[in-house]
Amino acid sequence: MVLESWRRPSGGNMHWFNMKHTLLLSFVTFKMLEWTSVMLPLWSLMAYALILASCYWFGFVACRWVKRYKLATTIASYKKAVVITGCDSSGSNMLARKLATERGFQVLATFTNPGSSEAQRLSKIPNIDVIEMDSTNEESCSRARELIERKVEASGNYLWAIVCCENSCGTAEIEWQDMSSIQRIVDVNIVGTIRTVKTFIPNLRKTKGRIVIATSVLGQLSVQGLVVYSMTKAALTSFAEGLRREMQVWDVDVCTVQLSDPDCDSKMIRRSEEEFSQRVAIADDVREDYGREYFGEFFRSMSRFSERFLDAQPNAAIDVLTHAVTTVWPEVHYRSSDWTRHLINTALDYAPTEVIDLYLEKLLEKNFVPNAISKA
Repeated sequence: MVLESWRRPSGGNMHWFNMKHTLLLSFVTFKMLEWTSVMLPLWSLMAYALILASCYWFGFVACRWVKRYKLATTIASYKKAVVITGCDSSGSNMLARKLATERGFQVLATFTNPGSSEAQRLSKIPNIDVIEMDSTNEESCSRARELIERKVEASGNYLWAIVCCENSCGTAEIEWQDMSSIQRIVDVNIVGTIRTVKTFIPNLRKTKGRIVIATSVLGQLSVQGLVVYSMTKAALTSFAEGLRREMQVWDVDVCTVQLSDPDCDSKMIRRSEEEFSQRVAIADDVREDYGREYFGEFFRSMSRFSERFLDAQPNAAIDVLTHAVTTVWPEVHYRSSDWTRHLINTALDYAPTEVIDLYLEKLLEKNFVPNAISKA
């Protein structure tokens, strides 16, 4: 538990704390190696420089891990309120329940439709208030902020964190999509998140709070059929990175949690396929060039990708989001996945483009071509 008088070492105040402890551990490690120089070939200046650099890197990694995961305590939930957006989805809903019931935060869960059955069930849980908010609408965000401020003040609390989880996803190749569907994804995922964060920044500056933004592994790995979605998540990562630097002077933490997209599951793909079959905006020549068989194989391929690459279980994501909200020293970037997916995703970060393309081909099993090409 962290006392209210605790000076939280975040933002710009972290630099000397990091450097001091890293250098200490690096120096101790270096001296231990120096004392064993009789047995080790450390006679040349280049060897000494290499060992010193290795020691510094070891000290940096070790100190960072110990500080953030072994020594870091949990923020006290006393008098703290958390806003969670996009609670229409199961993941955000579970996070709201966990922070309210297990951690004791006052949770303000936003819904685009507060009259839904899920919103009604959530409103019956102690410490949770359901708020109507449409992040794509400026007036709706302003009304939500006023209502949240009144509820938080009435409870004797203050706004500690905002967790941006609102999400819109759909699958189709770019040529098949109309601009309205593309605009919808951009409005919700990018513009809506920016509008929400901008709305609550004045409150978080006063309380030295925290901003947590849910991004996606697809923001680093753009996949056919999910190009627009991947673009929006990459944009959110860039937005959070710049915002973090702007907020350091106010001692406000900004971090991202890279999810494995339980929202882009097979149910979403089937829904996209149904919407696509009813879409009349696709030109006849485009339909003819691709062919009905290509469309069917495409959606089956996307289902295989979802099952093999994306994680449909939100529990790991909930734990990581909870850590981002409640720890004294949050990470700048989190990645929620099991260790196998984590290793694969990390390897893909550094892999050549040709290797990534080959890996995606294996996942998608794309052994079909458009009708116009097969006839050529």
